[in-house]
Amino acid sequence: MNTLQLLAYLQRVYDQKQALLKKRNSPEYREDVYNRLMGYYDEKIPELRTRVEKQDAEALAKFDADRANEVTITEGIEYVSCG
Repeated sequence: MNTLQLLAYLQRVYDQKQALLKKRNSPEYREDVYNRLMGYYDEKIPELRTRVEKQDAEALAKFDADRANEVTITEGIEYVSCG
């Protein structure tokens, strides 16, 4: 995989983990299934980050900065819309 593909995959894994976190105590997931999926994401994210960093550390830094800005903006929108 090239750097862009790895970054897209990394973003997808982050999104899937975030979606799973929102369903933590939902009847959709038994505790063992939830824990297995979280374990998968907890292993996969560092693995993907390491692979991207080896290929292009600057791209990973930009990815992290963009994600941080996205979270700040999203939280601000949620705050305003709920307030």
